[in-house]
Amino acid sequence: MAGPATQVKLQAAIEAKKQFVTSPIVTSPKVTSPIATSIAPTSANPQASERGFVWWLLFTIGVLGCSGALFYLLRWFQKGKQVQKSEISEPKSLSEANKEPITPPLVETVTSLQTPPPPTFSTQLLLPEKTSRLAKLNIVEELIQDLRSSDPTKRRKAIWDLGQQGDSRAIQHLVDLIIDADSQERSLILAALSEIGIRTLKPMNRALAISIQDESPQVRQNAIRDLTRVYDIMGQMSQMLHHALEDPDPDVQATARYALTQMNRIRIRDLPEQQSLQEDSDRDAQQ
Repeated sequence: MAGPATQVKLQAAIEAKKQFVTSPIVTSPKVTSPIATSIAPTSANPQASERGFVWWLLFTIGVLGCSGALFYLLRWFQKGKQVQKSEISEPKSLSEANKEPITPPLVETVTSLQTPPPPTFSTQLLLPEKTSRLAKLNIVEELIQDLRSSDPTKRRKAIWDLGQQGDSRAIQHLVDLIIDADSQERSLILAALSEIGIRTLKPMNRALAISIQDESPQVRQNAIRDLTRVYDIMGQMSQMLHHALEDPDPDVQATARYALTQMNRIRIRDLPEQQSLQEDSDRDAQQ
């Protein structure tokens, strides 16, 4: 058997063993390195930012769609109200018009109210005929001024152009120029005068033919007198042609004979009628 000293040692060892078994195990604290902590947030931040962007995008699209729908609905309601107002106002106006009796106004007052005074314009539009006539008048005046030019080619061109224009205002100026003109210019002046005479005689003959068929006897009588004047001029021309038969130039004589034969043909055609008229006039004189 052991002594009391060994027993005491054994009890102390047993108690120490019990304490070791019953005491909790102390775990060592985790030591986190700064490298790990710095890596973790960087990997999580991009995902959170992408999610936030997508969410805001969806939110703005939804807001825009709602606002567009509200705007469309408001316009649709406004159009519907305007159509209803117009439909309501039309029957009212028709009913008021039917109620009011129609009183016809006086003709003088209506015409005085509806016809305003004619406006006075400082510039009036000219018709194409008037403008062309004014242009022709200006051309004739310029050509008459060119007759006094010192350049012979310009004068000859003006004489020819005046004959083509056929304006009777140029006759006196051409006759005045024939006195101091040379042979070439005189020939041109005579051709221009004959051209102007033909162009002026055509409307005169037409006017005389219409006047002879007029209802008024005075108008017919005046037309016959005018025809006799034209015939007297032809008689004077025939006398000058007879003088031309004695011209020393044979070509001039031949031309004069041709002109006289043409004029005699006109007289021969009217000769039987002239004889009967002469007999009637003689009978009237005897009575």
